Amino acid sequence: MTDLNQLDEEHDEQLTEADELKLLKERATLMGIKFSNNISVDTLKQKIEEKMSGTAPKEEPTEKANALTGATLVEDGKPVKTKSLRRWLYEEEMKLIRVRITCMDPKKADLHGELLCVSNEYLGNVKRFIPYGEATENGFHIENCLYKTLRDREYIQVREMKGDKSNGMTPRIEKRWVREFAIEVLPPLTAQELHDLKVAQIAAGSIEAAK
Repeated sequence: MTDLNQLDEEHDEQLTEADELKLLKERATLMGIKFSNNISVDTLKQKIEEKMSGTAPKEEPTEKANALTGATLVEDGKPVKTKSLRRWLYEEEMKLIRVRITCMDPKKADLHGELLCVSNEYLGNVKRFIPYGEATENGFHIENCLYKTLRDREYIQVREMKGDKSNGMTPRIEKRWVREFAIEVLPPLTAQELHDLKVAQIAAGSIEAAK
């Protein structure tokens, strides 16, 4: 792993404030320092200096920080093996999120859903047909990586605006990027709801009863 102190010395003169803040945030994360997204460079530098000098309050490193640094936790005097970064990312990205999805793109008004695929070196190929609208009214479970992909998707909205005297009343076309989906994250199902769902699926023949 590259020594962050050495990286600072080599590139200090070339760093913009945004680059410096990004680097400091990476260092703070590795050190288990908590900070807000809008923290300033000077404030974050002070937090790091306090941590290094031992004057900052002790903070428990997060599971992600442990995965990044390869740290080993100790509980009751016994070492506890931490998850690898690959394992942590897999579990984080593959956990199921219960959502209600509405497609906002009028070009897809006749579609009931679409096939979505996310691929990377940690997850491989995660592919699922994602329904929209009424099919998700009571909630539909999708992997976190697919949820984030849908959440961040946008489309170009085209609107025809009425003209005014300045342009001779000629209509003008306005284009802008807007969210493609309205997604409501629903609370997880209770144990009883999961049981009722399983019973309903067995009755519908979508899954087989345990023998």
